[in-house]
Amino acid sequence: MSSRWSAITGYVIHSREQPDEIVQATTAPVPNALAEGAALPGSWGIVLAFGNVGLFGGMLIVVFERNVDAYLYWNTISYWVVLKDFLTGIGKSVVFGALVTLIGCYNGLATEGGTEGLGRSTTATVVQVAMGVIISDFFLTKLFLFLFW
Repeated sequence: MSSRWSAITGYVIHSREQPDEIVQATTAPVPNALAEGAALPGSWGIVLAFGNVGLFGGMLIVVFERNVDAYLYWNTISYWVVLKDFLTGIGKSVVFGALVTLIGCYNGLATEGGTEGLGRSTTATVVQVAMGVIISDFFLTKLFLFLFW
């Protein structure tokens, strides 16, 4: 994911060495936010697909490593893993995507100093997004436990 943050930061770089036309064409945060919003349905599909891949991978480990019957695994999983678990993953992916977009756009617009400034902005973006995801994950988990429990 860090390459995505770097790409967003680099895409919206605001440097004094660039001509004004290029700056006007690349620093508009609204099209970036709209593009991220348009990509959300695809990310929901990815979250659901990889959730299912995780369930299948868990079955492979349990069946071949622990010698548990596959029917018993799926019976237990279908009892304990419910729709709220998938909805929680989708809700978190929306918030994390918004965080990546907003922090990347903000740092990209605030970039000054050419390539050296871009390097500093990229590093700051990666750190801020990582911390934002960790902190928001805590509060989102609390919120979803309150809503779905």
